[in-house]
Amino acid sequence: MSKKTFIKKVYPAAKAAMKKYDILASLTIAQAILESAWGRSKLTRKANNLFGIKADSSWKGKKVVMKTGEQRKNGRRYVVNAAFRKYENWADSIEDHGRFLSAERYSKVRGERDYRKACRAIKEAGYATDINYDKLLVSIIERNKLYNYDRLVPEYEYPGYEMKYAPHKEDENVRRIKRRLMELGYRYMNDDGKFGKGTRRAVKKFQKKNGLKADGIVGEKTWNKLFK
Repeated sequence: MSKKTFIKKVYPAAKAAMKKYDILASLTIAQAILESAWGRSKLTRKANNLFGIKADSSWKGKKVVMKTGEQRKNGRRYVVNAAFRKYENWADSIEDHGRFLSAERYSKVRGERDYRKACRAIKEAGYATDINYDKLLVSIIERNKLYNYDRLVPEYEYPGYEMKYAPHKEDENVRRIKRRLMELGYRYMNDDGKFGKGTRRAVKKFQKKNGLKADGIVGEKTWNKLFK
């Protein structure tokens, strides 16, 4: 599995966890990458456990016992046998990760919108024993530009009509289109509900980039590509 495919596979559940548990998607994806070695670790292959979450006395589900490396504060590493949680699939692992971080000790992780601070907070809360854990996560986020996944896209339903060049008409759905395009880095537009030349130009660029017919008209396919 390529790195791009791995990220694409875990993102939907990471996005859902961000909405439900208020944990940055970039942090969730970075931890999954680090803890599972891009899905290749023995624990992930055997138990669908992406995050190395152990099965303590509170865990009532399936488990698997495996060797794992730990690190003392002085930097010395050692190996122990430990029981880990076992899941049916990766989505269940990501959901449980969000639930796991709902504990009080991770309160500084939840709601944090700066990925660097979130990485530091999860390390300081004792998630892992690696003394460089936060630095490793930040490196993964920045190298793979995972911070782009922290922007939750409003899931507006298609309004049922096409939106096209109409420079003198105000439309709230056009305003939503323009704001979304500006979030994605497109310019030439004012923050209003008018579909002018700049908006048409930005829509065409977006359509061309996403393999759509570049006609500058926002129909159902273009709308869903913007908001889904």
